[in-house]
Amino acid sequence: MIQTHSSAFNAGSVPVLSNIIRLCVLAVLSLAFLSCGGSSGGGGGSSSGSGGSNGPSWTKVTDNANFSARSGHTSAVFGGELWVIGGYDGSARLNDVWKSTDGSTWTEVITSGTFFSARSYHTGAVFRGKDDTQDALWVIGGYDGSNRLNDVWKSTDGKTWIPVTSAAGFTPRYGHTVAVFNNALWVIGGIDGSLNNDVWKSTDGIIWTEVTAAAGFSVRLDHSTAVFKDGTRDALWVIGGIDGFNRLNDVWKSTDGQNWDKVKDSTDDGSFSGRYGHTATMFDEALWVIGGRWRFQVPERSEQGSLFRRAEVFRRSQICPAVPGDITQCNTESGVAHLQPRVDYRKVPELVLKEKITPGAAEIANPAKRPYNMSPG
Repeated sequence: MIQTHSSAFNAGSVPVLSNIIRLCVLAVLSLAFLSCGGSSGGGGGSSSGSGGSNGPSWTKVTDNANFSARSGHTSAVFGGELWVIGGYDGSARLNDVWKSTDGSTWTEVITSGTFFSARSYHTGAVFRGKDDTQDALWVIGGYDGSNRLNDVWKSTDGKTWIPVTSAAGFTPRYGHTVAVFNNALWVIGGIDGSLNNDVWKSTDGIIWTEVTAAAGFSVRLDHSTAVFKDGTRDALWVIGGIDGFNRLNDVWKSTDGQNWDKVKDSTDDGSFSGRYGHTATMFDEALWVIGGRWRFQVPERSEQGSLFRRAEVFRRSQICPAVPGDITQCNTESGVAHLQPRVDYRKVPELVLKEKITPGAAEIANPAKRPYNMSPG
């Protein structure tokens, strides 16, 4: 079972869905419900915990696991142990591998030979390919600090890693999800320079088939995907994420990966709020949504300066400069121009964060209107 990222029920009913999707809001950097570590926006929470029997009760396992604090990693249950792979610790991307039998004591698995490069916002799975004789850990795609990736790796012991392919059929990306469904690996959405809502599958990790270039749900990244019952059949479920401007809390399901049914709109309906970087899993005959980020980061300037300078909220000058499309208000006495971001963040590449810019009062008052910070961290 992988955390990226059951009985039948009437999934088409929003009241029923509200009962079975149980929200557990956690804090920062935790081991929670098979979600190990993570920043406040990385999905996972921030005090360590292991899943209780009913959600409201959580037991702290450790305040400080052996591996470094990180986000953008993956976690899995494999061979009766918890595994944590890669991520970003605030200064560097990682390709270390850790495992634990109890969530408290962690052992670093010393990798040997050729193995995957340091990365964050990749995905992982536990899967047995059609030609394999045993289950394996899989690492797929991600971001290495300079490039988006679409390589695929697998290992049966976490120590020796086999390069399955250096370039899968889908475009290099991060912020996607992976699921094991109908004896295949499935890759859904993410960002490859533009946001996507495509769906791909593979039975061996080598040959990838595009199931659909545009699923019924909108383009997005940092969503979650789970496998859960739809009546008597298993289905893929896609929950929330961010579409470049909006935090989402919609829910979609599909029994074939091509045809998607909307279970719940992305609205304020009393269920969990719009969010991204959360996780979802199936447990105790219910879908569970855990943590995530529902406030936007302060806009920041990048090395591609023009993009984030256009995202400033207030700029002071002697007179308001006439920059077409940027200025929506101009106070000629104070020289303060109110700038409205005009960049379509769904179409720009990742931004490398360098210098923070303080947001204006309008965005502080309504953080939901801030554009999404596309840097993967």
